[in-house]
Amino acid sequence: MKATFIKDGEKYAGRPKFNLMKMLLNGNYSLSFNEDYFWRSQRRFGLHVLRDFGVGRPILEETIINQAQDVCEYFKNLNEKPTDLQNVLTTSVGNIIYQLTFNRTTKLDDGLILEMLNHSFIAFQLFNTFAGLLIEIWEPLKYLNILFGTSVKNSLASNDKVIKFLKNEVEEHRKSINFENEPRDYIDAFLIEQKKHNPNFEEHGEWCDLQIIGSCYDLFTAGMMILFAIRNPDIQKSIHEEIDRVIGKDETITMSHQSQLPYFNAFMQEVQRITILLPLNLQHTVTEDVEINGYQIPKGTYIIPQFQSVHMDDKVFKGIEGVFTSGQTRSKKK
Repeated sequence: MKATFIKDGEKYAGRPKFNLMKMLLNGNYSLSFNEDYFWRSQRRFGLHVLRDFGVGRPILEETIINQAQDVCEYFKNLNEKPTDLQNVLTTSVGNIIYQLTFNRTTKLDDGLILEMLNHSFIAFQLFNTFAGLLIEIWEPLKYLNILFGTSVKNSLASNDKVIKFLKNEVEEHRKSINFENEPRDYIDAFLIEQKKHNPNFEEHGEWCDLQIIGSCYDLFTAGMMILFAIRNPDIQKSIHEEIDRVIGKDETITMSHQSQLPYFNAFMQEVQRITILLPLNLQHTVTEDVEINGYQIPKGTYIIPQFQSVHMDDKVFKGIEGVFTSGQTRSKKK
């Protein structure tokens, strides 16, 4: 993995032309599915904008802290009644992306974020269906609804709702943006670049509306850390003890405390290792002939990195007990 995707990444940075992406986004538009110069340029732009708006920096902490406080207040108001954590946590985490993308947040009991996420999940479930596999093999099969029942129809209907929502957001920003001012959010930043590179609003290309809609789809699309804490009460107790000892019960945790909370930090990193979002990463293609462990791989071949084999390698990691030992943390290097 290191020798290919990291040290020689340019040769493995191609993307297949997905028939399903033509159906959903009229092509490989987004931060995830485009390739070559298009991908490098949009990745550079996306990282630049996200850094400007505070990803990984204290600028975004205010939004995160406000959301955390709102969640705590929400739980207090439940008066110890049982509740489904998923909705409130999904909305809270979604609000952080919402702030970056649309320059606003929603209330925790507002169903909009949950609705849009649900529609996006239904839309992209098409990639995991037998119907989707057949359409990828031979595109004309998408017209044979009788073969697939309602699966394709439902995915496309959900996708249309997300696209309509994102198009409305882009149009509202286009009406209210002041190109002389600093961008308010990700959409503003894209529209400013679009004015420079695509002033005639061409339908296709790097700076077209389809690209910003696809990028917002990526950004818009918690709970696992809480699940692991509940299932491991001793770890949960140790985290509380560390926070109370280092910070106290009345102070708000910020990123500046990260180096002072080694146990809590190790817990978060371990959960991120175990809960792999993409055990099989997005499909890539090789942009030229390559050799992997003596095997000749011709240009255009599909390559899928199996991240789970790294995250769950018993030679390096031995489960959660291997990291949390006697209330102390330890790191492993390979």
